[in-house]
Amino acid sequence: MSLEVSQGEVVTLIGANGAGKSYHDRQTATPCQSASSGLNELRDIKIHPCDRAENRLLLARGERMYEESLGDKRTEIAYLLEKFEAVLATQDQQLIKKATLAFKKQLDHVEGRFDY
Repeated sequence: MSLEVSQGEVVTLIGANGAGKSYHDRQTATPCQSASSGLNELRDIKIHPCDRAENRLLLARGERMYEESLGDKRTEIAYLLEKFEAVLATQDQQLIKKATLAFKKQLDHVEGRFDY
């Protein structure tokens, strides 16, 4: 099965699930770099921000801190977690980068401020 991607580029899917793929320039029958690099970029986009390792790690840290905390500290951590999860749900990469840095700093601050 072949699928024309754009002017002269062809993606050949091999097997029912497309497990084997090749990218070729239709005119020269040579592999295309642009099609394969474009598909690699799409793979990164397809991963939901909540599933990215760095975000999962921060969420796990926040959840651990929440479970180990009481009172005002627990309330503040719950607020920070909700705020960060809301930004992740937007799937806006620029907002997520800023929020990730801010969330990490806020967790560091809360952890340091309440530790005696």
